[in-house]
Amino acid sequence: AATNAEGYFFILNVPVGVYNIKASMVGYAPMIQTKVIVDVDRTVTVNFKLTSSAIEMAAVEVTWQRDVIQPDVASTQEIIHTQRIEEIPLVRVDEFVGKLKGIELVDNTEGHGLSVRGGAIRETDVRIDGISLQDPRSENSYLALNSTAIEQLQVLTGGFEAKYGGIQSGLVNVVTKEGSRERFNMSLKLDITPGGHRKFFGVNPWSDESPIYEVFAGKYAMNGIRTKADSEAVPPEFWGFKGWNDPRTGTYPELPRGVRLTPEQKLTLWKIRHPQYAFANKPDVYLEGTITGPLPGENIPLLGWYLGRTTFLLSYKYENSQFAFPLGPRDSYIDWNTQIKLTSTLLPSLKLSVEGMYAKVSSLNEGRASTYGGALVDPSSSFNFLNNTANAVRRQASLIGGSDGFYQLFNKSRLQFYDQRYVIGGFRLTHTLSPKAFYNLSFQFGYTDHKLAPFALDTTKPNAWIYIDGYRFMNVPQGGTPNASTNWAMDELNMFWLYGGTQRDDSSYSWVGQIRGDFVAQLGMHNQVEAGFSTKLTYLHVYGGTWYQSERMWTPDLWQYYTVTPIEAGIYLQDKLEFQGMIANAGVRVDYFNPNKRGFIVTSPPDPAYTAFYNTIYMNLPGAWGSYQRWLIYKDMLEDPPGWPRSDNRV
Repeated sequence: AATNAEGYFFILNVPVGVYNIKASMVGYAPMIQTKVIVDVDRTVTVNFKLTSSAIEMAAVEVTWQRDVIQPDVASTQEIIHTQRIEEIPLVRVDEFVGKLKGIELVDNTEGHGLSVRGGAIRETDVRIDGISLQDPRSENSYLALNSTAIEQLQVLTGGFEAKYGGIQSGLVNVVTKEGSRERFNMSLKLDITPGGHRKFFGVNPWSDESPIYEVFAGKYAMNGIRTKADSEAVPPEFWGFKGWNDPRTGTYPELPRGVRLTPEQKLTLWKIRHPQYAFANKPDVYLEGTITGPLPGENIPLLGWYLGRTTFLLSYKYENSQFAFPLGPRDSYIDWNTQIKLTSTLLPSLKLSVEGMYAKVSSLNEGRASTYGGALVDPSSSFNFLNNTANAVRRQASLIGGSDGFYQLFNKSRLQFYDQRYVIGGFRLTHTLSPKAFYNLSFQFGYTDHKLAPFALDTTKPNAWIYIDGYRFMNVPQGGTPNASTNWAMDELNMFWLYGGTQRDDSSYSWVGQIRGDFVAQLGMHNQVEAGFSTKLTYLHVYGGTWYQSERMWTPDLWQYYTVTPIEAGIYLQDKLEFQGMIANAGVRVDYFNPNKRGFIVTSPPDPAYTAFYNTIYMNLPGAWGSYQRWLIYKDMLEDPPGWPRSDNRV
């Protein structure tokens, strides 16, 4: 870059990172400013004071000093660099972000995510190199980022510029590393916690030391709580237990009329149905790794021209964390992702970046069921899941220590299987038109899917039953809820729940495609003008219901199958004004949203016209009632059923 007559210079479109800048002029000794840090959306001021020299001298090297007060920051934001990320005493990046002022990492009825200034989780977006990680179905963002791949984090909590659309509370902007053509770099982080360490204090409720087993399977098992000394030694909840020798102890609806179990048989069945679950007996593993460098193959014919101008980033992250308690059918939370990024300098003025990421989450869901209307009006917490953050561990404890948590100690079907996948990618083309102007053109896509399934016991399978001396009993709680019904059942003493909980089934998925363009120009010393556009198309397919409906009976229940394709678009214009005593970001943005579907009015009971439609159409379709054959025909009609009350769109 060359200065003007007043010595002012500027360099646009500099990637985030640390740089050395050299200034030279005829008749003056050169000077090098080292360790100049470039941040996202920041104007970095570098001043040179050259000394005159009649002879050629070596360059004077000084270390650049960051301004204590950042005058060009007009929004509420925090910039986190690589070094700070490496020094944090926390394993996960989202936990670190949750410690910043005004931000909280929450696990509540809204789901799992970041709450900025008390706002809802869905109001905060997480973007990696400009690509959104927000899932359209749950409106939650993927947060398990690989810290070794991050060059810089920008956390915005207010005063958003016009170029940021769709943000209400906050934005986490992640900039990943690019690599160098000169060398390879590798970062590795490994954290292993040996298995067998409890994540809580006190007696293990699922052990012989627990009062539960001492009363029902130990010292008091046969004769129960009889004396004052007995009652003083056990919790009040157990004072009514009279022992297995008492013929009135225990209710067994599976037995034929007139058949009674012996005390020994009752004790055996109680032990089977109240197992001493093994949990947290495997190590917690947290692994992160990233390698960057030149992409090999510059001597390959035809491709060598491209490969010789390209750097790569390849990263992998894996975490497997044991749950603190045996809450459901899974023992641990597993989350892994891999990312690849190729950055090519095609011409001195043309740069292309291509990247993609795949992520998979396997956990337990502890959200609530749908409200009336099936999948149409799901709360976000339908897709909340447990992980290994401190908040999530406290949430696990609250499930055990809640108002009915004690009675749920053995009910593993209270929580559901939950799997989620993220596939994102895109490219970004940057063209420098002149030292004063450049533009970006990018295409992004994203795919997410959910698999939510209950811990179901298929009663048609042989392993659904256990036998004690020829008598057959249902294999609960270890097998799950029979046929994933919405019923709840307690044990023979009417004390502990054996099964019951949210019995939903969901296999929804979504596609998102977005095209974005941005133009930036520096107009003199005081104005940096930006203008741009974005268009976004979402394809969201929702398929939800109950396990019995999806696995055994294809019943035409209300609004468990539908597709929406909303369209979003936006344009903006902004100007960053920088004067000696004033910095301002002034801009305007216009957004357009079209849901491409008329709104549904959910009422109970259903609209009579829809009921008539069901009675006259579904009941006369080919195939048996509840058959898959009939469902295939009817489900397409569910997209726009005659008679369902609608509201007009407000675009």
